Amino acid sequence: MELAIKDKAILAHVIVDPDAWVAHALETVGEKAVTAKIEKYRAEYLTKKDLPDYKNRAERDAFELAQVEANKSIPTEEELYEAAIKVKAKEIMDSEYRIKAITELEAEQAI
Repeated sequence: MELAIKDKAILAHVIVDPDAWVAHALETVGEKAVTAKIEKYRAEYLTKKDLPDYKNRAERDAFELAQVEANKSIPTEEELYEAAIKVKAKEIMDSEYRIKAITELEAEQAI
């Protein structure tokens, strides 16, 4: 079965890998399944394909995955708060260490 470019585009609207899906469908259920799927999604594809932000299924999946990955790298408010506490604790410890060092140095110089 040879698909027209438009038919492949319709399948790509709902299927990540149209070529693999078509090959599998032809082996298992036949040509009717392929044409039925094309017809089922033709109208939806035609209404969406010219939208400025249109993406086919593979592009949508890749975009969504990128969004999920990007959201993983954005710290939550709780994570930011915990990081701020650690930074402040380090600053306090560093200043206490400096005070102790200065005090010891002054004590040594007084001797």
